[in-house]
Amino acid sequence: MLMALLSLVVCHVHVSSDDGVHASRIRASLSLAETKVREAGDSARAIDHVQLGDAQLRFGRVEESINSFEKAIEMRPEWEPELWQYGIALAFAQRYRDGRELFERHRRVNPHDVENAAWHFLCVAKDADLATARQLLLPAPSDPRPPMKQVLRRLAGGDDAIVVTAVTDNASKRERDSAQFFADLYLGLIADAEGNPAKAEQYMQAAAKTELGHYMADVARVYAKRLARGR
Repeated sequence: MLMALLSLVVCHVHVSSDDGVHASRIRASLSLAETKVREAGDSARAIDHVQLGDAQLRFGRVEESINSFEKAIEMRPEWEPELWQYGIALAFAQRYRDGRELFERHRRVNPHDVENAAWHFLCVAKDADLATARQLLLPAPSDPRPPMKQVLRRLAGGDDAIVVTAVTDNASKRERDSAQFFADLYLGLIADAEGNPAKAEQYMQAAAKTELGHYMADVARVYAKRLARGR
């Protein structure tokens, strides 16, 4: 049930690349979520708090999103392993140990997700060191989305080129746009984990310019702004 509800917030939408349009879209969603929780008061459901946390995270209100996700978890503790977005918020808040543990729990319910492995990698690298992050890299077999197979290989070491060249293998513009976005996002994340802030910011700024309007595109825009101001 929870995964079906959460699928509503990760749909792939094409919108204008203008940052003001993205901000207006997210602000409207945030206003609706805030109103729903406020009007419900003590009757607000766990899913209402999750949806508010989603809107807050996508708008860049990281600490507020953590509070909302944690309210939902208090009400429905069995949902915690599925709340990967809570893990992203923890990573942004530099609660790397908590984020690492969340992504490890998420793998039990979503074992094929390279994105989960990537965010876990970031948290371990920041909490411990890069060598430990590579040693503890989570397996994520059979993720079919381009260029996730190559991102997983890059997490283990090697050169950015294995990810960059995979983008051009996609036949349609839509596939290439999506592959390019995820390449930029995760090469930026890897550079951040490897302690190369200039390279991380370069890739993340490229990811943030995508026309895509889905959840991870909004996360990339938040990530880019946090890198630009040194978190």
